[in-house]
Amino acid sequence: MEDAVRDFLGEQASAEELRDWREALEGRLARLHAEAAGNPAASDALRPKIDQLEKQIRALQEEEAITGFVEETVRASVADLGPVTSDSAPHEANIPPWASIDIEDEGETF
Repeated sequence: MEDAVRDFLGEQASAEELRDWREALEGRLARLHAEAAGNPAASDALRPKIDQLEKQIRALQEEEAITGFVEETVRASVADLGPVTSDSAPHEANIPPWASIDIEDEGETF
């Protein structure tokens, strides 16, 4: 299942990787806030860096949420299809023969 998710994402980062990056930036942001609080004179100089980090964090949060949704959608799709490998039975193999009868194909009998 995770292979299907990885294949679908291609070279795009996973939600877990995005979360790790976001958390790293949040740590850096916390250090900058602490530095600004400890040195009010440097606060104005740090403001552009803080603003930029906050913007990057918001972008990563959005991308993480979207990617997480996509990953869960792929997992749900794979779970619905069942095992899909070269040696697995077709999905329809688990359906009883009578379930494949199309009512439109049957003649009317009264």
